[in-house]
Amino acid sequence: MPPLVGHEHVRSVLASALARPAQAYLFSGPESVGKRTVALWFARLLNCAPAPDCGAHGLGGEAPCETCLSCRKLQSALHPPHAGHDECPRHPDLVELGVVDSKVWISVAQVRGLQQEARFAPMEGRWKVFLIPEAQKLTEQAANSLLKTLEEPPPRQIYILCTPSHASVLPTIQSRCQIVRFGALETSAIVDWLGAQGIAAERADLAATLGAGRPGLALRLAADEKAWDLRRRVLDAAARLSESDAYEAVMLGEVLEPSAKLSPDDKRTASTRTFEVLTLWFRDLVFLKQGVSEDRLVNRDHAEALHAAVHRYALDGLLKGIKALQDARAEVRQNVNNKLVYSRLMLALRAR
Repeated sequence: MPPLVGHEHVRSVLASALARPAQAYLFSGPESVGKRTVALWFARLLNCAPAPDCGAHGLGGEAPCETCLSCRKLQSALHPPHAGHDECPRHPDLVELGVVDSKVWISVAQVRGLQQEARFAPMEGRWKVFLIPEAQKLTEQAANSLLKTLEEPPPRQIYILCTPSHASVLPTIQSRCQIVRFGALETSAIVDWLGAQGIAAERADLAATLGAGRPGLALRLAADEKAWDLRRRVLDAAARLSESDAYEAVMLGEVLEPSAKLSPDDKRTASTRTFEVLTLWFRDLVFLKQGVSEDRLVNRDHAEALHAAVHRYALDGLLKGIKALQDARAEVRQNVNNKLVYSRLMLALRAR
C-alpha cells in the first residue's frame, strides 16, 4: 500500500482523541483529497492490536502498526476486491455505505440495512466503524433515517461521513458530528508521494499540478492512460475553440460529449473530468492575460497553444467562460440533457 500523504494535523487530532473518540465525525473537504483514506487510517488506529514484541504503536499510539491482523484486514478496504493487493479478508467491523449499481443517491433502504448492522456489537475489534464516503448523496429520507441513529448511537460504534462541504448535509446531521476539515495538499508533497510509487518525475509533476492539491486525483491521472488521452482531446478542442465560429463550437461539443453507451454515473464522471480540464485551461489563460509567470501555469506542456489562444479573448470573456463551466457542472449533477449542456457551454467558451 502506498504511504499516506499529508493531513498530519488532522491525523494528530484524531490520534489525540483515541481514548474518547467522538461517536460521529463529518470529514469535509475537496473530492479526492484523502478523506476516505484518512477515515480508514483512523479505523485501523482504533482497532490496532499489534503483538507485544513488534514495537508498533497499537492502542494509545499515534499511528496504526499496519502489520497486525486487524490493520491488514482494514487496509484491504483501500483496494477493490479484485485488485489482488491483499489476500487478507475484509474486517467484519467496517461497514461502508455508498451508491450502488447505476444509482445516483444513497437510499433509505440502504440506511435501514446499516441500522440493522448497527444492532450488533463489534465482532473482532474494539470499535465498529460505519463509513459513508459520499454522504452528500444521501436522499433526504435516508439522511433523516440516519439522523435517528446518530442521535443515539449504540456503544462502541463510530460513524464517519465524508463530504465535499459540510453544508451539503442536513444541519441536524452536522450538529450531531464533530466536523473535521481537510484542505488541499502542497503540490511538492504530492510529487514526492507519486515519485515514491515509481511514477516518472515529469508525469508526477504534471499529475500533481493537475490534481490541484488532491492526491487521489493526481494518482488516478498519473496511472490512467485514458485520463491522459481525455486531457489531450479536451485541450485540443479548447485550443480550437478560440478560433471557432458558432457551428464549429457546437461540433466540438459533440466530440467532447460522453458516449451514449456509458452509464449515467460514468457520463457524469466523464463530464466532470472534462469540465475540470477546461477550467484549468481557462485559468491558465486568465493568468497569461494578467501577466502571471509561466511557471504558475497548470498546462505548461501546452504553453504554445495557450499563448496562441490568449490574445483572442478579453479578460471578461475568460471569466464568463469559467462561470459557464461552473454552471455546466451543476447542470450535469441535476441530470440536464448532455447535448444541451455541451452545446450551450461550447458557445459560451468560444472567443468573440
